[in-house]
Amino acid sequence: MTDTQRHTVGDVVLNYRVDGNGAEPLVLIHGVGSYLEAWSGVVERLKHRFTILTFDLRGHGNSSRVKGRYEIDDFVAETLALADSVGFDRFHLAGFSLGGLIAQRLALTHLPRIQRLILLSTVAGRTPE
Repeated sequence: MTDTQRHTVGDVVLNYRVDGNGAEPLVLIHGVGSYLEAWSGVVERLKHRFTILTFDLRGHGNSSRVKGRYEIDDFVAETLALADSVGFDRFHLAGFSLGGLIAQRLALTHLPRIQRLILLSTVAGRTPE
């Protein structure tokens, strides 16, 4: 595993890591109360096929905690900003739990950027969006 890095998006400093040297980019979004290390087993298995971005969502792990509401659209914007910062234009996207909600919204609002969507233990249809 590589060392973590920091990237600032607005008033949030995000802790992230890029692993692997595969030809295809993959973004992994963890669930509520978790952090980027939750994906370590997946990263180990896939790092030869993919270049993998994992990160701590705002308010999780070593990313900053900000006051106020945490909105799904904020998580989406931060995910896209990180993907842009590491050069991922189009990418595979996987989300677990809360990460799955974020991944769904990202796919609905930025579909041309998504190559494949993988949802794990998440929900849908709780709101009209």
